[in-house]
Order: sequence, then C-alpha cells, then structure tokens
Amino acid sequence: MECIELMIVVAIIGILAAIAIPSYQNYTKRSVDAQCKSTGKNFATAWNLYVSDPEEKTSAPLADNYDTANCSIEVPTDTTATSFTINVTKGTAATISCDLTKGTCA
Repeated sequence: MECIELMIVVAIIGILAAIAIPSYQNYTKRSVDAQCKSTGKNFATAWNLYVSDPEEKTSAPLADNYDTANCSIEVPTDTTATSFTINVTKGTAATISCDLTKGTCA
C-alpha cells in the first residue's frame, strides 16, 4: 500500500510542477518587459533634457548607460526623432517602441 501512496504523491507533485513552472516563466518574462519599459522611460527623459537644452550644456544620453542584460536601446539618429526602439532579449516582446514626445513605452 505504501508504494501506491508514494506514486500518487509523486503524480500530484508532477501535476503541480507542470502548472507552476510555465506560470513562473511567464512572470519572469513580464518582469523583463517592465524593466525594459522603465529603462526606456528613463532614456526618454534624458533624451528630452538633451534636446530641449537651449544652452547645449546637457550631453546626449549614451545607450550604453541604459542597456541591461535583457534589453538594449537603439538611439535616435537625430534630435528631431519622435520615437526609439528597445530590443528585448528575454521578455515576451522582441521590441518595445517608445514615444519621445510623451515619454511612454508600449
């Protein structure tokens, strides 16, 4: 009787693991997306400060300062740009677009 009970316990643990592991993986991917969006918003703020400085005392933000292990920023090529892209390596999205005029990322 003990062997059957042990097999039932192992089966229940297997079912719980089959449910929990995908949920955890989706949770971590969503957190990577949130991190990249936050990084994009920070870059957008720095970029807007750079573009709107009439005395040109603010230096252009470097993408290397905002890149993380999970995302990298494609810096706009000119100061009239209205958006930029973030490349995500481990999230649910491959890219995230950010609007410089609103300071939002989606």
